[in-house]
Amino acid sequence: MRPNNVFMSDVLCNTTVKCAIVPEEQPARSDHLPIVIIIDVEPVVKAEVPRPNFRVTNWNKFRMVLADRLVGLEPEEPLCSEGEFYR
Repeated sequence: MRPNNVFMSDVLCNTTVKCAIVPEEQPARSDHLPIVIIIDVEPVVKAEVPRPNFRVTNWNKFRMVLADRLVGLEPEEPLCSEGEFYR
């Protein structure tokens, strides 16, 4: 019979509550013993980043505000192609 090895990272080692074998749960005709490991961890809850909801936008008001803000802007040089526009 060979010993079973249990591998665990350093982070999980610090959260281990219990590590034990359960001989009464040993499968028939097997030389392996079940190992029960209980760790105390909480899932990381990621905050959802708010995104604009374009469906509720008042597009007429948006266009008017955008037009007002674009009035004073002049391009440094004229754009001659669609590629320059996207660049």
